[in-house]
Amino acid sequence: MIIKKFDNGWGSVWPLKQFEQSIVDDLLQHMAQDTSRTVVINSVWYSTEYHQQVLAWLRNNQLDRIVLVAMIDAAIPRPEWYAEFDCEVISVGYYPGDHSLDFCAVFVDKFLNAPALNQLTDASRIDTAYMCLNRKPHWHRQYLWWLIQITTIWHPTHHENTMVYQMT
Repeated sequence: MIIKKFDNGWGSVWPLKQFEQSIVDDLLQHMAQDTSRTVVINSVWYSTEYHQQVLAWLRNNQLDRIVLVAMIDAAIPRPEWYAEFDCEVISVGYYPGDHSLDFCAVFVDKFLNAPALNQLTDASRIDTAYMCLNRKPHWHRQYLWWLIQITTIWHPTHHENTMVYQMT
């Protein structure tokens, strides 16, 4: 059974969060119905401070399994962060492995009229590269920005009140 859920963001009224929850519920249905003591940890807005709160709770409770979920946000909590606990750690969503799932692809497939795969993979159709780091200093965004800066593929220019980086 799922004895605790750690989910720090968005709340249950947001439609995208409801869609994520429906996917998670389907994937974890067998865990919700078995006798295991399962804890679900969602990666949305998972910070260092929040991690300490999660660890404090985990250290004071008996558990058989930890399930990390990363669908709406990046896979921030790493499975190895929970190595101190004598239990199974499963990661679902934007984690490599058996339970990998591309939430954005599932969303597009279900709700949007997506182009055919041959159109999506045709690089000649891309006339403007776009990347939004959204002012969130997650490690994966910082790493990507660092990689861009150390190469010679970007050229900063000013456009109105924003900085625009032209990629070559």
